[in-house]
Amino acid sequence: MRDADLRNANLRNADLRGIAIDFSVWPMWCGSLDVKIDKRIAVQLAYHLCAVQCDDDEFIKVREMLTPFANQFHRNDVKRIGE
Repeated sequence: MRDADLRNANLRNADLRGIAIDFSVWPMWCGSLDVKIDKRIAVQLAYHLCAVQCDDDEFIKVREMLTPFANQFHRNDVKRIGE
């Protein structure tokens, strides 16, 4: 699924375990709820969440807890969160 554009895709209840989503667009609407993913995709999504800039105190606490998980991201050409 490399370079797949999933902006209008309805992925509800889809099983994407084992699929590489590098350079794809993850839909941010209800069509991406209840998707089955593996750890690799979960880490990738966590990495992207932790990489955004948000100064909300609650978000910062969540990001700090999630960072060790997110830094397991499989791409070696990206900066680790917190470095």
